[in-house]
Amino acid sequence: MGNEKTIVSHHHEGHRSRMRNKLAKNIEHTLEDHELIEMLLYYIYPRCDTNEKAHRIFSYFGGKLNNLLDADRQQLLDAGLTDVGASFFELFRELVRSYKLNNINDRFSFTDTQSLMDYCISLVDSNQNEQFYIICFDAKNRRINDIYVAKGSAGNVGLSMRAVVDASVKNRASSVVMMHNHPNGILTASAEDIATTHKIDRALRMLGISLADHIIVAGGKAVSMRESGCFDIRME
Repeated sequence: MGNEKTIVSHHHEGHRSRMRNKLAKNIEHTLEDHELIEMLLYYIYPRCDTNEKAHRIFSYFGGKLNNLLDADRQQLLDAGLTDVGASFFELFRELVRSYKLNNINDRFSFTDTQSLMDYCISLVDSNQNEQFYIICFDAKNRRINDIYVAKGSAGNVGLSMRAVVDASVKNRASSVVMMHNHPNGILTASAEDIATTHKIDRALRMLGISLADHIIVAGGKAVSMRESGCFDIRME
């Protein structure tokens, strides 16, 4: 039996060595998604065959890598990962998110709507709960800071307005961009979104701060409420 375990161990080590060589030569990015998962699992399960486990996990998430990286902790556990494994993928997801955010030039301004929307997508799109942020800019349209304002609907006006105003003043913002995500995938501003935007706009203008835009993110896409005409809607 001892010899069999040794043979199995050598087999796995040989396979892993071949996979690492394949990764080292992966200039044209030919590794399949399930192979990437398999290799990540090496660092969670150092002494077992991770090929079959990778296929099971990949299948559990419908054969889509984004489903795996967007999964919450319970889903990761349900897929067969251990607590350590779930923590690993949560950490990996945050690493990818941070990379994407840092890969976008921090000096973008709200006048470049596309780069702003790309940034917002990277910031909130993977969240399964609705989250509300603001981005503060200085007088030269340079980004100062991102501030997490609230969890839940943008229509939570009391909390949202107070948090937005306080954060804008604290960061000495000349202008602010609001953003929140729609986990239901609907990329349309609701009546609640529009009403809240107008109320916060009025509150900020009283302090000499401009509300430059309100970005909604859903399903890997984003929409500018200003460009879609929501700022021009007359509110009673």
